[in-house]
Amino acid sequence: MDRTTTNDNSSPCADLQKAKERLASIFDAAPVGIGLVQDRVIREVNHFFCHLLGYSENELIGQDARMLYPSDEEYERIGKIKYAAISQQGKGSIETQLVRKDGKILDILLNSVPLDPTDLTSGVTFTVLDITGQKWTEKALLDSEQRSRNLIETSPMGIFIYQLNEAGDLILIAANPATETILGFDTGSF
Repeated sequence: MDRTTTNDNSSPCADLQKAKERLASIFDAAPVGIGLVQDRVIREVNHFFCHLLGYSENELIGQDARMLYPSDEEYERIGKIKYAAISQQGKGSIETQLVRKDGKILDILLNSVPLDPTDLTSGVTFTVLDITGQKWTEKALLDSEQRSRNLIETSPMGIFIYQLNEAGDLILIAANPATETILGFDTGSF
């Protein structure tokens, strides 16, 4: 057998077809919304994006991305910031909100990369990650902290706050205003 002969039956066309199939499978399997916009008109979306926003692919393709934003101001803000970042850094990432077909507003992380960094009109690939639950949790935590702080600061009882250091010692780090009144010393030094 001649060693220069290969068993590789692939051709450039077959390799290109395999690459397209691989890309299509990633596009459909990804647990994030993925799409392509050209001049901010939706050209392509994956199934997850459609599911996330409650639209069919046919309802989105060819539509201005404006339809997904809660206001014209937010649409303009995102376009300005995202395209400036893409021009300067080659990609853009920003938190925003999108409106589902049923009217529910989602907090999302929007990432974008141009197909051709030298020509943004050729299209921009984007991903959309739903961070609504994360945002709700962050807000709930901040609200809980504020309620606790208000309870401590307005309590008529003196309250000391200690922190355990690495050596196992309790270190006084704060006291509420009632402590000053009850004990007669300045709590502002903590």
